[in-house]
Amino acid sequence: MKSLLIVASVLALVACLPTSNNDPVGPVSLAVAAASPDYTTSDVILVNPDPAGDEVIEQRIHTTTPSDIGIAVSLGQLYRLERSNSDSVSKIGINAGVVSVDWQRSVLGDDASANPYDLLALSTSLAYVARFDSNDLWVINPSASIGEDVLIEKIDLSAFANAESGNPRMADLEWVDGKLFVLLTGLEDNWRAAANSKVVVIDTSNNSLVDTNTVIAGVQAIELPVRNAKEFALHNGVLYVAATGDAYNSDTSLIYTGGIATLNVTSYATALLIDDGDLSAAPYGNISGVTVSASNDIYFSGSLSWGNDKVFVQRAGTSTISEIVLGANNYNIGDLIATDDALYVGVHAQTDGSENAGLKVINLDDGAVNRLIELTYNPTQILAL
Repeated sequence: MKSLLIVASVLALVACLPTSNNDPVGPVSLAVAAASPDYTTSDVILVNPDPAGDEVIEQRIHTTTPSDIGIAVSLGQLYRLERSNSDSVSKIGINAGVVSVDWQRSVLGDDASANPYDLLALSTSLAYVARFDSNDLWVINPSASIGEDVLIEKIDLSAFANAESGNPRMADLEWVDGKLFVLLTGLEDNWRAAANSKVVVIDTSNNSLVDTNTVIAGVQAIELPVRNAKEFALHNGVLYVAATGDAYNSDTSLIYTGGIATLNVTSYATALLIDDGDLSAAPYGNISGVTVSASNDIYFSGSLSWGNDKVFVQRAGTSTISEIVLGANNYNIGDLIATDDALYVGVHAQTDGSENAGLKVINLDDGAVNRLIELTYNPTQILAL
């Protein structure tokens, strides 16, 4: 029976490998996960921003199965995360200018669903996979050629699970000085944000859990002052954490329980840097993403309502928060990232056809929009290569 399951798993993976053309591409600095407007098709897009002429490489890693994808960049390598109902990871290679799928590995195991949300590699033969629908964080060997050899170890995080769901809902990973930081949303099965999000710390020298509170007996996770935390942004020894609160349920008391939190990676001290407000005043809506520039400016996105997302900035050394105006339209924002040269904001296409999907390129100094790098699909995630 085991051999039949392995064969079936391999066939399922092969079935969702995309076809791609082999025209060579030049240097690229951004990778974008994108989805078609009807969310039936996905793409991994490569971008080389250049004011003299932006290069966009699309439809090379294009697939309809799965349509729900994320991406990860680790050790300079690009990975595609095939999430719900696919439960696998792929390494995207750019070799001699040719874009291809180097390999694809299942991360399902014995679980009904794995739903990989992030991958972080420490070497070509050692990586960690955050599995949103499982209690087990996987340690894998990405170089293994046989499916049975991919899994090295499981790290059980069930002790930090949400009481209602029995699942910690791991969402993001970051590695600093030999310690792996694992972000746990704590969401219930119906996406209700009933408890504060947490961060588990793992010593990667032996994959043991780190006790982050020596006062309380037992191994403790770090409790964040926000709920439904979505992602990390590491900057100068501080993890900035974007948290959405409860944007999905009818219990209005939990809507604005998010914001931007900080976590010191050495002392484990936490703080609420930006509060998302309350029912009487929530100027940023439900916060969805955060990025920090080299000059310590904090950029974040918030959703005031469907189709009305905005970008805000808190300049270094100030407490004032101002909006960055993206254009004349209202926008759905997929993601944002600050690089050395610009802030890139992924916006969805306007339903009336007045503006295409793409990346808004914003000047870091004055917040002015320089141009739109047009994309065929709606961007959902942006990472620097």
